[in-house]
Amino acid sequence: MPTPSALPAGFVAGSVAPGVPRLDVERAARLLGDHPRTLVDIGDVCLVLCGLEVAAAAAGNAVLLSRAPRRQHSDLDPAAAAQLLLDGERSALPEVLPPFAALTWGGSVAGLIAGVDPLGFRHLYYRQAAGWAAVSTSARALASCGPAGIDRTAVGVQSLLGWQVGLRTPFAQVLKVPPGSVLTLRDGQVSIQKPAAWQTGTGARSEADPLSLDSAVDDAAAMLREYLRTFLDDHPDAVLQLTGGQDSRILLGAIPPARRRGLRVMTLAVPGSPDLAIAADLARRYGMDHDVVDLSGLEAISPTDAHELAVAAARRLECSADPLAWASVAWAEAKVEQRPRLSGLGGEVARGFYYLGPARAAPVTRQRVQRLAEWRMFTNEAADPDALEPDFARWARQTVVDELYSIFASYGPDWLTATDEFYLGQRMHRWAGVLATATCLDRIVVNPMLDHHFLDLVRALAPRDKQSSRFLARLSCRLDDELSSIPLDGRPAPRVYAYPNVRNYATLATMTGRKIAGKLRQRALRVRRPPVGGEILATKIAEFYREHPATLEGVSAFGVFRSGWLEKVTVGATPLNPAAAALLVNLEVVATDAL
Repeated sequence: MPTPSALPAGFVAGSVAPGVPRLDVERAARLLGDHPRTLVDIGDVCLVLCGLEVAAAAAGNAVLLSRAPRRQHSDLDPAAAAQLLLDGERSALPEVLPPFAALTWGGSVAGLIAGVDPLGFRHLYYRQAAGWAAVSTSARALASCGPAGIDRTAVGVQSLLGWQVGLRTPFAQVLKVPPGSVLTLRDGQVSIQKPAAWQTGTGARSEADPLSLDSAVDDAAAMLREYLRTFLDDHPDAVLQLTGGQDSRILLGAIPPARRRGLRVMTLAVPGSPDLAIAADLARRYGMDHDVVDLSGLEAISPTDAHELAVAAARRLECSADPLAWASVAWAEAKVEQRPRLSGLGGEVARGFYYLGPARAAPVTRQRVQRLAEWRMFTNEAADPDALEPDFARWARQTVVDELYSIFASYGPDWLTATDEFYLGQRMHRWAGVLATATCLDRIVVNPMLDHHFLDLVRALAPRDKQSSRFLARLSCRLDDELSSIPLDGRPAPRVYAYPNVRNYATLATMTGRKIAGKLRQRALRVRRPPVGGEILATKIAEFYREHPATLEGVSAFGVFRSGWLEKVTVGATPLNPAAAALLVNLEVVATDAL
């Protein structure tokens, strides 16, 4: 049976103040799996490296925490990565494509220094306690250093969104390292520096002086063509993840037709999705080699294997996202060769993903945040309220809206700008980022639409030029007009969005009407759209819990799920839907590994 690989390589580092007993980071590091371990003493800092290679740097030692990170148009070596962490305000860290993180120590460095990419896509975690501090690639490992319980707000967020926001983790006192930060660990303290120049969006213009659509399209097309050219020169064995969607179509359009012949592309075959048919047609049209990743055989695995897959996924994701969604895809991908990969993930930020209604100026209000949350965010990944303790469910809904409002308000007064920033700074950061972190040491994955040049262009556009995929569609047409005349997955061709005429407006209006009607029907019937393979795994995991009810004893103590509902699950008296199963598995791992 194909299975996801073991836990990725990682590290745990701890430091204590004078007079405080040494922190047992070696014990915490056991949660990182069975990798060969290297113990390093750096003055008062104890560092355990698990399966990571140490390279010499000008200032001491360096470790890369993602494979083959890229800066501008070339791969970044460990020594250069370490220097980025030491350069302060002069650092070119914003130019490094996510996901990226690195460690350095020795030489003139006092203690341990770690840094992450400007989007915080590569997740690192830290913990500051009385007299000691620790940093790690694993939130679970830090929680195990001194159990402090769960972060109830974080668990409430995950019960409704399925992923985290801000810097929280499900573990009390354990936080994610902020985007673009450089962290120093020594003397029992964590200090974090994030110069303003390291924040993405520094090239964005004011709302009164937006970048013209034509200029943005020209610049983005040139940037993507150069990015794809140099990446394929450096990694000729790369594979393009090709779907029926717009982002991968844009990346394909940035590759010259002559270079497409023989290019390897891959598609995940999702039942009921037109992705495979569209991708197969494109592969035939341009002579590309097409790999299909399918889920066949998942339904035949045993309940025990299904549970093991989900638990392994929860550990990879540090219990901060949907383990069923990741497990099924990882299970399928274990069947194929892992090559450097081009992915279009990230283009959503360029099309006003969270816009509701016309693109006009409006202030950020709690009412708007609540409406957006209930309309778009709580729809698919929220656990069934009937499964949750009523007091917890009521408290969580109120608390999560408050948490979301605080985040939206921090992005400034304009509603549409705040929604764009939320998608990039939260949805991409804490959802897509934790998924990328789970595999960034297994394979090279490049998302050119997360390059800071592309994001600065997007941020400089007026909202009306992003809404309804106008910018992305124009970009697609500029890159390849023929490709842009081929319909997308259940949607018209990009050309229809780019240059709508009277007929096209009617087509788009009809499609929008169907989407709204479907969303209203989904909310009215409380129907969830499960992730790929989610229903299969949830059913089998329910069988596992019926056979091994003691597995959930630790979960019941959290007061999140109704005790009567948990009992019904263990006796088979109620079905287990994918969203509830995801939260249940995450909390099972929280209880088992760290508390």
